[in-house]
Amino acid sequence: MESHDQILSSMTSADSSKIRMNYKQECKKTKQLLQECKGIISRVQENRVEFLFRELELGLTLVKLARDSADRGQAQSSKRQKANAREAHQTILRFLPDTAPGPDQKTKIETGLAVLDSKLKALSA
Repeated sequence: MESHDQILSSMTSADSSKIRMNYKQECKKTKQLLQECKGIISRVQENRVEFLFRELELGLTLVKLARDSADRGQAQSSKRQKANAREAHQTILRFLPDTAPGPDQKTKIETGLAVLDSKLKALSA
């Protein structure tokens, strides 16, 4: 088996140029892939934040439906909608720590969560 030095000394200038060219091409491809990955990660984070806002809207809508159902004397429907609203609340709490909303977005989500929590408690009273 040839040693590292023997392999290097047997390489021609052309071989060395090919290796450098391949290295440069691989570096360029790596940088492009890194940029693509950063873009994908950014879009995933944006989608996670959007998901939290949609889940919050859903929870608030379900609380309203639960209250309306209770007012109409539809206890089973109200109970089911309240349970789904609680699930939306829990989903937001579960995903929020792994999501990176901007400061304004985080404030809106936290405020919305507080409103949802308050309305859920009011339904239980």
